[in-house]
Amino acid sequence: MSSKSLDISILLSSSIHEIKNQINSMIFRLELLQTQHPDSNNEIVFLKQDATHIGNELMRLLALYKLNQKELRPQQIQHGVEDFLEEKSVQHNAACKAKKIAIEYQCDETLAAFFDENLISCIVDTAVHNSLGFAQQHIVLSARKENDFMVLSVEDDGEGYPKDLLAQQDFSNPLESEGSNTGLGLYFASEIAACHENKGISGYIKLGSSDRFGGANFSVYLP
Repeated sequence: MSSKSLDISILLSSSIHEIKNQINSMIFRLELLQTQHPDSNNEIVFLKQDATHIGNELMRLLALYKLNQKELRPQQIQHGVEDFLEEKSVQHNAACKAKKIAIEYQCDETLAAFFDENLISCIVDTAVHNSLGFAQQHIVLSARKENDFMVLSVEDDGEGYPKDLLAQQDFSNPLESEGSNTGLGLYFASEIAACHENKGISGYIKLGSSDRFGGANFSVYLP
């Protein structure tokens, strides 16, 4: 690797982390406003949600750059999956409540898995953010063990994925998926899942229909 490319990588990483710090500071100020102006709570909740999503998009940009430079190395550490899902549920509860959507999680309390928490959080947060735009009343986060994989799923009771997107199940080209942002998000999730490996088995993502609601079911399969 040339020193020039290394400098660009360090500069990009430092810049994104600095912007993230500024976003976190903005979110903190919004939380103070919530206590001072309870009558504007929903509007502030949506602003916080948008700010958090922008932060996730920046982290996704950095991860995509590192993927392209073959610099991304997931930190696969063991996590209690129920704790992880509870944290995600709590994080998104205010935004869901403001839209009159119930969010819950379901998971065996003994389930544990090895994954990079920051990267998988980014995937799950994006999936929940997307579900918020389509769900009618319910979003469910769940996890289960299936053969050699731990499966994380985000389900909602919206209209579900378009049939052509369900039939495709190929996320290697972000420009070919429906909608550039949708395509980029699915490409990112697919690549991050694939970076998680165990005994020669790689992770992957899958789009489906929710058996629970009939809406969308986004799943990440981690070995």
